Amino acid sequence: MAGKPTLQRWAALGAAGVTVDFLVPPPDAGARAGGLLHIEGDLAAIVTPGLGLAFRDRERVTLRGPTASGYRWTSCAASVSGSGRP
Repeated sequence: MAGKPTLQRWAALGAAGVTVDFLVPPPDAGARAGGLLHIEGDLAAIVTPGLGLAFRDRERVTLRGPTASGYRWTSCAASVSGSGRP
């Protein structure tokens, strides 16, 4: 029996078993927090009020390790939410 499609989630079912939920800020005042915003027929994102605050004090970090499929080491720079402290 097939489960219900989860359009807001991407999963890499390799060795790491990584899942990523897509989030978006409310597109308008009438958007329901926690609801889904359908971007394409097979892609949606969770409406998340306050999402912009997570990146206001962002920091740049370097991530190193195996890829999500677990077979190759790599590194990349990424922006992450900062501590919010001055």
